[in-house]
Amino acid sequence: MIFETLPTSVRSGTFDEVVEAMRARLCEDNNSARLKAMTALRKLTMREGQSVAEFCLVLERVASRAYPDTPPEAVSLQKAEILFNQLARWEGSYTLADALETSAKEEVYEKVKETALRLERTRRTANEMAQDRVARRTPLTRPGEQRGDSGSSYAPEASGLWETSSNEGSQVTDDEVVEERLAKSQKEVKCFKCGKVGHIARQCTAPKVSLRAERAVSGRPLAKESQEIGSFSALLDKLLCTTSRCAEFVQSEGLFGEKSVVPVKMMGIELVALLDTGSETSIIPLNVFHIALEKKVDVDRYVKRVEAIVHNASGERMSFVDTIKMEVTMKGFFVR
Repeated sequence: MIFETLPTSVRSGTFDEVVEAMRARLCEDNNSARLKAMTALRKLTMREGQSVAEFCLVLERVASRAYPDTPPEAVSLQKAEILFNQLARWEGSYTLADALETSAKEEVYEKVKETALRLERTRRTANEMAQDRVARRTPLTRPGEQRGDSGSSYAPEASGLWETSSNEGSQVTDDEVVEERLAKSQKEVKCFKCGKVGHIARQCTAPKVSLRAERAVSGRPLAKESQEIGSFSALLDKLLCTTSRCAEFVQSEGLFGEKSVVPVKMMGIELVALLDTGSETSIIPLNVFHIALEKKVDVDRYVKRVEAIVHNASGERMSFVDTIKMEVTMKGFFVR
């Protein structure tokens, strides 16, 4: 329509002349059009359901209108920042930040765009795999009875409700199937409190002392009665018989560097302690007291139980088996 409003001499001229005339007629290169494009660039957001490639196409188009006389490399950082802000809440967006910081300024946008496209493909693959797992966990429904040529009744083996018979169709009763599945599930179920197979935590009959000890080792809050002041060795007798070294810890050895340790002496036993960075408290593993008891050491002679609340650096309350005071010798100096 606008082309027809041009003079006949221009319309019959060269292509470049037509483009210049159309540009002048549409005012594409004046300051007003540039300001409008700059505003649109600042307010540009990624719509729901819009792919990264589609958003990048719109971003590049608006940026070219806002800065028509500027090389794309000059506004590369600005476009990269806009793209990063749209995807900052995606899981794995740290890869975008890494590309933004480590790439050269003239190619930073292309690097961030490549990373964003790769991250989008990863998210799409993860969602498809999650949907596939949900589909496989869909419960089986009872199939309708099917008749074969011989008159026998049958169904897929996964249903477990029908059995093949000769001329007479025989159906397994629902009660038998339920009992069979219940017995099978009881063999597979495992209690998360005591670790034994065959029952759930609600049906667990393990002693309460054992449960409290496990909670203490795992860092969960202890029952109030376990903090009562009394014989520390008696408390150790209850705890050491219910705790064990975690298998995951043994397997993870070798993943970290050397520890900053120093030889110490406590309760008359030579030990190695891990140095802390200015902490006001020291954490002693139960295994240390286990060693002391095996050496027939009178633990109560060295330990004084105290009531105290310990907080971490974030101000959160920490849970321990007990809080005590005792002397530790390090390089000839006594530390309490």
